[in-house]
Amino acid sequence: MKKRFLSAPACSLTGALILLLCLAVSPGSAAKDAPAQRASVARTRLELSVNILGEREDRNGAVSEVAVREGAVLQSHDHFQVHFSTNRDAYVYILMFDTKGEVEPLFPDPRAKPTSKVKGGTHHAVPSERQWFWLDENTGGETISVLASLTPLDDIRGLLREMAGAAKEKRGAVSRRVREKVRSLEETTDRVVEGPTKTFRLKDGKVIQNITEIASGRGSVARSITFAHLDRGVPVVSMIGSGEEPGKREMVSGEEGSVLKGVEEPVAGVLEEAREGSGDEKNIAELLGKIKENPALLGTRGVGGVQIYKQVSPAVVLVSTKEGIGSGSIVDEKGTVLTNSHVVGNADKVTVYFKPRSSRALTKGDAYTAHIVKVDEISDLALLSIDSPPSSLPAAKLGSMKGVSVGMEVHAIGHPDGETWTYTKGIISQIRPAYEWSCEDGIKHKAPVIQTQTPLNPGNSGGPLLDGKGEIIGVNSFVKEGEGLNFAVTVDAVRAFLQRKESRMAEKPPAPAWLRNSKLYTVHENADGMVDVIGVDTRRNGNIDFYIVRKEDGSIAYIEFDRPDGSIRLRIYDTDRDGSRKTYAFYDEESKVYLLGISEQGDGRITKYEKP
Repeated sequence: MKKRFLSAPACSLTGALILLLCLAVSPGSAAKDAPAQRASVARTRLELSVNILGEREDRNGAVSEVAVREGAVLQSHDHFQVHFSTNRDAYVYILMFDTKGEVEPLFPDPRAKPTSKVKGGTHHAVPSERQWFWLDENTGGETISVLASLTPLDDIRGLLREMAGAAKEKRGAVSRRVREKVRSLEETTDRVVEGPTKTFRLKDGKVIQNITEIASGRGSVARSITFAHLDRGVPVVSMIGSGEEPGKREMVSGEEGSVLKGVEEPVAGVLEEAREGSGDEKNIAELLGKIKENPALLGTRGVGGVQIYKQVSPAVVLVSTKEGIGSGSIVDEKGTVLTNSHVVGNADKVTVYFKPRSSRALTKGDAYTAHIVKVDEISDLALLSIDSPPSSLPAAKLGSMKGVSVGMEVHAIGHPDGETWTYTKGIISQIRPAYEWSCEDGIKHKAPVIQTQTPLNPGNSGGPLLDGKGEIIGVNSFVKEGEGLNFAVTVDAVRAFLQRKESRMAEKPPAPAWLRNSKLYTVHENADGMVDVIGVDTRRNGNIDFYIVRKEDGSIAYIEFDRPDGSIRLRIYDTDRDGSRKTYAFYDEESKVYLLGISEQGDGRITKYEKP
């Protein structure tokens, strides 16, 4: 890989995220002795101190600090460094999961073949005290994970070696396995708390102060920071502008349905806030500049339920459709499978895969067709029947909500991001008797749900939520990304669904008013002929009020509102990719972001503001 330097100098991260380490580590002086009351604890516990610095260089060369913390927002070409120390000799890895979910090692330098072991009490800067990484143009969510262990992390090291030699199409799968290992280490971390404030220097010599985070555990610890990566303000089409566009053409009847699939509801939810804003964004930005947040962060720990996994995993199937994959549970020896209605969608038949008895890969022999018996779109449940199932099928037992309470430990088995038959566990955060939600299908769902902190991802949908006896107390259904909020439809709703003879369908939402009453224009097409910039004329007067900018896969990159002179006024990003959290980037007259508004529920209502 070729080195590229900024004038600082700095190290660049290009492509999805290309690692360019210039100086791998800069060891500093030993830390001062800990107080006497901590000495005995330090002999048995591992503490990892982490500071992640961020800086932004303006067009005029001025450098300013950027906060890098959980939920922060960075822009393309922002710089960052990772500073760390451990209280004991330890093996350390720093990994970055980019916008595509692929992992790149930041420390140690994979080319130099150094040991990952560091001496306790010494300070390290990555890539070095004077050099920085910088973010590329690929926007989305990114995560920096710092791992430390008293024993070698051979499983992590082995996967990183496999990643280095993996073909492009296999890098994602290996990265997901690394991510699972990181999550396992996070479960062994007792807690993450604030430590002392330390002084650092930015690239231009400016002195800043940053609060240290300290992760502690008995043998291994991990601290991960996830942030939103937004573009730096360069539109897909240079100077999209407002009003009549050269070459703009009105979309023909029926064309709207194809180019706006999946866009209707997200746009409808943000228009009112986007048009008006709060009217006080600049005052809010000035106020936030005077306030420094000091959030205390706490982690959780846990161990695996070996017996529950052995007992139930054979009864968990992988459900595959043309749209994707999900999970399901065999609930009787006849081959009846319980899953989510959104997993099967509009399919008449699906394919289910049984868990192999050994660790081998899935084969066609593990696959069986199944037809849909009935669905309940309102509670998001579906019942399948396997065609010609094998004999002596394992079945999971339906449990009861009696005794289910907040704080209780629960378990899940499913196929997150395609990682088959994965076990996770967590605790019940709350039980909500009549919860309402909506997903990408646009259907308004309502059912009693169990809210948990059990780590779930796409692919877990339809799988079982289990109690300590290994009995099903819920069907994992949806996740609110970035908030630790995971929901399962309760077993009471499942039993009511099983007793119904017919399917229960939800009313399909009508096209939102803005779409019914607007004219849509093709503003730009990419090289493949896909319309990637759509102009929306809500007043039907020939002038474009806002633009929908789409990615190559057809999903929304952002929604843009311009001033009359064509400069950007506001961009709205789906920062967690599932519609449950949106970021409003407000631009000044010089096309610089001066304020960020966060809509935590994705409904267009800004719930908090942040400085960029």
